[in-house]
Amino acid sequence: MKLPHRTVLSVCLLFLIPFLSSAQSSTDTANSALLDTLLKKIPFESRLQRAPKDIEMQFAQNPLGLPAEKNEKMIALFAEGFVIDSLMYDVKKVFEERYQNPYSDEFQQWLSRPSTQKVHEAEEATNTLQGARRRVVRMYELEQEPPSEEREEVILSLMNSTSTVDNAIQSQTILFRSIVSAFSILSDQRTFSDSQIDGIVSNYRMEIENQIQDDLKQQYLIMYFDLDSEALREYTSFYESDAGSWLDSTATEAVTTAYQNATDRFIEAIENIQ
Repeated sequence: MKLPHRTVLSVCLLFLIPFLSSAQSSTDTANSALLDTLLKKIPFESRLQRAPKDIEMQFAQNPLGLPAEKNEKMIALFAEGFVIDSLMYDVKKVFEERYQNPYSDEFQQWLSRPSTQKVHEAEEATNTLQGARRRVVRMYELEQEPPSEEREEVILSLMNSTSTVDNAIQSQTILFRSIVSAFSILSDQRTFSDSQIDGIVSNYRMEIENQIQDDLKQQYLIMYFDLDSEALREYTSFYESDAGSWLDSTATEAVTTAYQNATDRFIEAIENIQ
C-alpha cells in the first residue's frame, strides 16, 4: 500500500530529527569551545581591568572632597562592582548572542599564528609586576631614542584598524559617570541633577578625546616595544577582514556592556548604604 505524501514526509522527519538534534548539539559544543578559546587567548581580563584600575587610582586620593570614610567606601564598592568574574560573564554572554559560525576557521587560523600569540603575550606581560617595571625602562628608552616614523605608522595602523580609541573613550566615560553619580549620592554638600551630570561627563569626554589617541599610541609603543613591525602588520591585517571586523565590533559591545552592568551594580550598592 502506498503511503500518502504527508505520511511519508512525517516518517522521514521522525527519522531525521535525532540526527538533526545531534548535529545541532555538536555544532553548539564546537562553537562554545571556540568562544572559550577566543576569550582565553585574547587577553580580555587584562583589558577589562585596565580602565577600572585607572579610575580607582584617580579617585583613591579623594579629589572630590568626600569625607574620607565615604570615599574609601565608594572605592571599595566600585572595586566590588567591577570584579573580573562578573565582567567576563557579561563579555561571554555578548559573544554568545552575536556569534557567527562562518568565521570559525578564520578565528582558529588567526589564533594559531605566531604573530597573534606574540602580540597577546606582550599585552599580557605589561600587566604583571615585572611588566610594570619594564614599562618604566621602556619609557626612558623611548625618550632617549624616539621611535622612527615607520614604527609610529605601524602602531597607528593597528589602532586605526580596531576601535581602540573609541572604545577607550566610551569605557572611561562610563566609569567616570559612575563616580560622579556616586559622589552626588554620597555628598552632604553637593548633589547633581541628571542634566548636571550629563554636562560634567560631556566636558570630561571632550577633554579625554583631545589626548587619548596620543596616550594610547605611547602605551602601544611601550607594550609592543620588543615586537618587530612585521608581526604587528600581520596581526593588524586580520582586523581588516570581515572576521576581524566582527571580532572588533563584538569585543567593543561586550566591554561596553560589561562596564555598564558593573556601573549599575556599583550605583545600586551606593544607594543601598544610604
